[in-house]
Amino acid sequence: MLNQSLALAITGYQKYLSPYKGFRCAHRVWHGELSCSEYTKQTLLQDGVWRSVPKIRARFQACKAAALALSEQHNRERDNNRKKWRDKTGDVCECCNPLELISPEGCSSFHIDCGGVDACACTP
Repeated sequence: MLNQSLALAITGYQKYLSPYKGFRCAHRVWHGELSCSEYTKQTLLQDGVWRSVPKIRARFQACKAAALALSEQHNRERDNNRKKWRDKTGDVCECCNPLELISPEGCSSFHIDCGGVDACACTP
């Protein structure tokens, strides 16, 4: 009875909360397996509450490790994609990529202070 009640609560979470939280289960993304909520629900129904607790705890630790790995991968990709931008004099612009800062109307209608460097004057 307790197992089914917990599984029903997890189903409610999956249906009404999870789609709106803004991110997906890192374990599922990294390993391509069940999400942590689905794994927890299935484990509860198969093994019961008390035998499931160590398995669920281990799964959440593995999910944390997957989240860290995904974060490191994202940071490496971001750093590899970042170009060095230079201003008209050839000095490296210390601000971010100016193309990410320019408004749809163009550089003349948008200015950002990058520590004394005009982002609109930077070119790759």
